[in-house]
Amino acid sequence: MGAGARLREREIIAAQVVALRGGAAGPAGEFECGALAALCWLLEGGPGPVTGEIAGRPGAPRAIVRELAAAEALIYGPATDRGDFARGVEHALMWAQFVTCATPTRAAVRGRPGENAPGAR
Repeated sequence: MGAGARLREREIIAAQVVALRGGAAGPAGEFECGALAALCWLLEGGPGPVTGEIAGRPGAPRAIVRELAAAEALIYGPATDRGDFARGVEHALMWAQFVTCATPTRAAVRGRPGENAPGAR
């Protein structure tokens, strides 16, 4: 991932990708699809999971901030059918940057993507 944002090790992110793929059935829902897209983007590059832009390295702080901002616009903006996908992207990128310790798979299983948010139990 080179220089850029402080991210979890590639092997740890890759293990979450495997867990989110969920075997032959694939990801269980939109949250998982968003988290998977974000983590694959960090590992492989390509278009951003929310913006679809190819600009800079995925591990670059500006690229991550751009994707987080786009995800938050979907989450907190007008109602959209992409809200759960955006929540998955947001959670995965925050986890990858050590902002939360709840893995994307653990958050999805519990059904509480913000379980490690301040004040959450």
